[in-house]
Amino acid sequence: MRARGFTLIELMAVVMILAVTSTVVIVKVHGPLRASGLRSLTDEIGGFDRLTRMQAVELDAPLLVMVDLDKGEIRRVDPEKREARGGPLSLPSGFSITQMRVRGENVESGTVSVLYSRQGLCASYAIEITGPGEKKWLLVTGLGGSITELANENEAETVLAVTTPRNDAR
Repeated sequence: MRARGFTLIELMAVVMILAVTSTVVIVKVHGPLRASGLRSLTDEIGGFDRLTRMQAVELDAPLLVMVDLDKGEIRRVDPEKREARGGPLSLPSGFSITQMRVRGENVESGTVSVLYSRQGLCASYAIEITGPGEKKWLLVTGLGGSITELANENEAETVLAVTTPRNDAR
C-alpha cells in the first residue's frame, strides 16, 4: 500500500508559484509606497512651514528657517538668540534636498536661511527633493504659504524670477 502525500516535484512547483506571486506583489506595491513616501515628506515640509508662520504670528517675532542641505535637516530658529524653536524636520533615509533656490540664489550644499516676518511672511523659495528613483521640485510661496509641486527646474526658475524683487527696479 502506498502512503498518501506530496512528491518533491509537487512541493517544488508550489514553492515556485508562491515565489513568482510574491515577486509580482512586491513589484506592484513598491512603486506606490515609494511615491507615498515623497508625498508624505511634502506634507511634512508644508506642515513645518505652516507651523513656522503660526509661531511667528503668535510670538509677534520673526523666525528663521535654516535648511541644511548636507544633513537633510530643516530647523526653526529665533534669529536674535539663535535658539532652536521646536525640533528639526529630518528627512527620512534615502531622501535629500539637492538644491534650494531663494532670493535669486541657487544653493547645492551648506545651510540656507529663510527669514519669516512677525506676520508669518517670507521670501518664496523652491527646493528639489530627491528620493529613491524620483526627484521633485517644491515651491513654497512666501505670501500664501502654499506648497506647490513643480514639473522641473526650469519651472522653478521661471516662477521664482517673477516673485523675486530685482535690484534694478526703480
